[in-house]
Amino acid sequence: MNNLYILTKQELTSLYRFGQIPIIINKVIEVDSISKESVEKKIFEIFMDLPYFVGDEEYLIIGFENKLINDLWLEIENVTEIIPLTQAAKNSFQMKFDTKLDFKDARFENIIHKVEEAIDIQERFRGAKAFWNLCKVNTEYKPLLKNELIEIAYNKRINVIKSNEFTDDFFIHLLAYDRYEFFPNSELGYFYDIGEIFAHSKGKTSFTGSSFHSFLESNKQTLSGKSLVQIAQINF
Repeated sequence: MNNLYILTKQELTSLYRFGQIPIIINKVIEVDSISKESVEKKIFEIFMDLPYFVGDEEYLIIGFENKLINDLWLEIENVTEIIPLTQAAKNSFQMKFDTKLDFKDARFENIIHKVEEAIDIQERFRGAKAFWNLCKVNTEYKPLLKNELIEIAYNKRINVIKSNEFTDDFFIHLLAYDRYEFFPNSELGYFYDIGEIFAHSKGKTSFTGSSFHSFLESNKQTLSGKSLVQIAQINF
């Protein structure tokens, strides 16, 4: 095997049906000339330049010998392996395609998960911009947080790292936080959450025992029926 190439399921079908497909030369990965880490990095970069996908059967990776017709067309006899994105995709392809096609194990699955995570993060960035437009904000869209902070918080959440298990920027804790305590089930509860989040950002496991916690507890009955805005505007 000399090269790797990412193609769609439709391209694989066309390759099998007609025996050849055109390929984009600058997306060919010459694996013999670079390290394993560089191969994985290149696969990630190419996927991020392709149309985003949801299912793991949208794309496949093939290996092929360095033989092309007119430096453009790949013939099926030069294909050395067909690599699905995940093991689940392999099982599915084996049921859908001719048994003559030998689908290999999904050895780049870890890279595919990173691609999926990167796509998920990009969707969140676009979602924030879409929400800005839906709210009909008159000024031009401007991110309020650095992308780096959002990406760190995202990674904390997908790796199930709780807010009280690390110390970092307040906004990272704000995005990674989930409520586990029995705080008031009203808008007052959000003030308890903020106290907890701030404590976590300072390396504390909880804000219980702080002056802010004592204040909320002492005025719980008065504040419980009020809205978030009303509570914020009260002067004690």
